[in-house]
Amino acid sequence: MSTEADERQSLVNALELVLAQVRMSFAEADGHVCEAFEAIADIRAATTGLCGTDQDALAQRLDGNIKRAVHALQFYDRLSQRLGHVEENLREVIGIVENADEDHSELWQKLQGRLRSVYSTEQEQALFCAFSGREYTGSEGAGGASGAGDVELF
Repeated sequence: MSTEADERQSLVNALELVLAQVRMSFAEADGHVCEAFEAIADIRAATTGLCGTDQDALAQRLDGNIKRAVHALQFYDRLSQRLGHVEENLREVIGIVENADEDHSELWQKLQGRLRSVYSTEQEQALFCAFSGREYTGSEGAGGASGAGDVELF
């Protein structure tokens, strides 16, 4: 094996390690998220029948905590989507690195086009432009940009 091939294989191995870490993190987090949803459902069910002044205050406080927990889970949902995109993109890079005989400039252009299309927030689009040496125009990406604080389940 040539030195170039050894370097290419080392890069592929490093990228595969990063992918394994992302997958392991997803597996760990998914179990905790399921537990959180179950706990929220249990709390909600337990507070539904509460009546009376003290119980109303408790129910309102619990309801506020439930809403905060749901918001945190929505953040996790967005984070998992971003990490899923990272995983897909790293697989594409591995494919490019492994195929030394193909035209890399065309493969990189296709990858950049795909990368550009998955960024849905202005922050992601601006970050892509900054790292790809492009000027950010506010109209990059395929998705509709949401505000920095907006989070929604998909």
